[in-house]
Amino acid sequence: MKKLSFFLVLTLVILALACKNDAKSNKKPASSHSNEVTKKDLTEAEIATYMAKGKGIAQASFKALSGNLKKAMMKGGPKEAIQFCNASAGLIVDSLKTAHKASIKRTSTQLRNPANKPTPEEAAQLAAYEKAMASGSDLKPKVILTADNKVQFFAPIKLKAVCLKCHGIKGQTMKEDDYAVIQKLYPTDHAIGYKEGQLRGIWSIQFDR
Repeated sequence: MKKLSFFLVLTLVILALACKNDAKSNKKPASSHSNEVTKKDLTEAEIATYMAKGKGIAQASFKALSGNLKKAMMKGGPKEAIQFCNASAGLIVDSLKTAHKASIKRTSTQLRNPANKPTPEEAAQLAAYEKAMASGSDLKPKVILTADNKVQFFAPIKLKAVCLKCHGIKGQTMKEDDYAVIQKLYPTDHAIGYKEGQLRGIWSIQFDR
């Protein structure tokens, strides 16, 4: 009888432990990231799509801006072109933003308009392009996924000879009186001292994913 009682108690203990372990195995582990939004990496197909979109928008924006700048230069030289940039370049970019449903920005380490100050991600890309240029490497467009899950397209902007009249070296490729107009419109200007072919800045085009 004692032996029977002993085995009965032992059986009950084993069953109790088995049930406890089973409950533990079925319990879902608590996650410290349960409230985080996960960021899914871009696929190769998405990168190709946004690369094509970014290049197309950058080319369309450049064509619109350079075409109007040429007209202004023909009309009144650098002074007219400077005033066009100050009054109308932003409006043209805004219209392109609406047409392409994307955020379009030009930024640089040497700003003319303080409103174009680079974001941390843009500053990092500018530094990467500057490093690549210093080493003689090709500067290629790039597509990344930002921290807030948006798609960002970057492309380098190299200075052309015609741009030196407004971004060149004072007294050499840029006239002093033309720069006086720039200083009047942009008192904190730092966008001078360039030579042809140097990195002027970047296109930064952002898409909602």
